[in-house]
Amino acid sequence: MKIVVFAPHPDDEIYGCGGSILKWMEEGHDVHIVYVTDNRVLITWGKEHDQLLEEEAKDYINLSEDEIGKIGLSEAEEVAKAFGFPNSNVHLFKIHDQDAINQ
Repeated sequence: MKIVVFAPHPDDEIYGCGGSILKWMEEGHDVHIVYVTDNRVLITWGKEHDQLLEEEAKDYINLSEDEIGKIGLSEAEEVAKAFGFPNSNVHLFKIHDQDAINQ
């Protein structure tokens, strides 16, 4: 069976249904992940909520949105590789978080 998991942001697939994804893959299903956004909203959110960030995350505040997006997508690709996804089963829409509602 083909199963498609939509992740609004990179890492949402792990928090939302990571265990199920592993189970489906072990059962031989054709699992695809669609990453809708690339986490660029993090930079805007971080600047507004700096006091809430942990000490080690404060370095991200000085990065551009594009740099944050590249990190988010890179991490998504690393997770997909660790899970054993073929590249053809990982789909990156690269939509800015604030624009996703308008797409």
